[in-house]
Amino acid sequence: MTSYQEWKQKAEVLSLDGRAFIAGARCPAASNETFGTLNPSTGKLLAEIAKCDTRDIDRAVASTRDAFESGVWSKAATAARKAVLLRLAALIEEHAEELALLEALEAGKPISECMGLDIPESAACIRWHAEVTTDKRYDALSPSGAGVVGMITREPIGVVGAVLPWNFPALMLAWKIGPALSVGNRASSSSPLNKRRFRHCALPISPSKQACLPASSTS
Repeated sequence: MTSYQEWKQKAEVLSLDGRAFIAGARCPAASNETFGTLNPSTGKLLAEIAKCDTRDIDRAVASTRDAFESGVWSKAATAARKAVLLRLAALIEEHAEELALLEALEAGKPISECMGLDIPESAACIRWHAEVTTDKRYDALSPSGAGVVGMITREPIGVVGAVLPWNFPALMLAWKIGPALSVGNRASSSSPLNKRRFRHCALPISPSKQACLPASSTS
């Protein structure tokens, strides 16, 4: 079991990148302004975060919409989406310590709760949607009269925006992007440090190490 002093040492060398994440890349806000994010348990500054405004939101949505329209994810085979999301769940588990530490620092939560609940449940949520939503839920025929066929179809709708709370940010992120991505939508969310690390896990930088979502699947 990791001791308090060991966690403290890990926190001191943790890399904190507060830049925005738009169109598959880290970048400053259009205004170049930042705001400080604090550790609620100590009141100390953790990092300076890009202070995004409507220009950044518009750019993120436009980039995500372009990626959606390209069909690289929205029209991908369900088996392909399933494989990527399962890889993402595995990467969340692989980086559990770092993600849990970020969660604890940003939310002011006990590290034991983050390691024992938040991060494992986040991975489990992504894995559930990979296993169930992608290829185990089908379209259906609705009851209708003779000579009439009524079909219920499930199709991705496009860009999905998600605003995340402070208390369970990693798990709430998984609850929102899991179902959205599994059926082919694109996700755009707003929350500082830990969410940026989640996106790094999903970047198509290295197929051997990353989940390889298309670069603009999330902004």
